[in-house]
Amino acid sequence: MAMGGGLVLAEYFTEGWNGMWAGLDIAIIYKDNTSLFVALFVLIVVTSVLAGGYPAFYISNFAP
Repeated sequence: MAMGGGLVLAEYFTEGWNGMWAGLDIAIIYKDNTSLFVALFVLIVVTSVLAGGYPAFYISNFAP
């Protein structure tokens, strides 16, 4: 959710940056940047596996 919010905020703030300086023209083009989406997907998968795996291994180590 934070990553999606960051992408939305980047779109919003890009217009402000372009308006501050006359020579600056920043454009966010998502369709040409597939490596970004692959990297973000891998980051989400690795983070979720680590965040879910550590508690699962920790709790399964208990011997009641």
